[in-house]
Amino acid sequence: VFPAKSSEASDTALKADLVVLNTAVAGKWLDADLKDDVPHVLPKLLWWIHEMRGHYFKLEYVKHLPLVAGAMIDSYTTAEYWKNRTHDRLG
Repeated sequence: VFPAKSSEASDTALKADLVVLNTAVAGKWLDADLKDDVPHVLPKLLWWIHEMRGHYFKLEYVKHLPLVAGAMIDSYTTAEYWKNRTHDRLG
């Protein structure tokens, strides 16, 4: 576990076999810290999502969601909510 603001987090994500993002908001870390390396990390990314409030569905947070290795959503209700809300934003 590394703080998102550390260079150690970015370096480790590039070398790791599996990267776990905790929370929807962590999606903005991908572009902010990994920049050009985002495509190298997405195929090994497991995204754990548990938020249901509308402001977590911003495109800047979720735009990479269809490209990750997997998403883990903590309940059927939350999963349906995300499916409907992200479909509207991602097309």
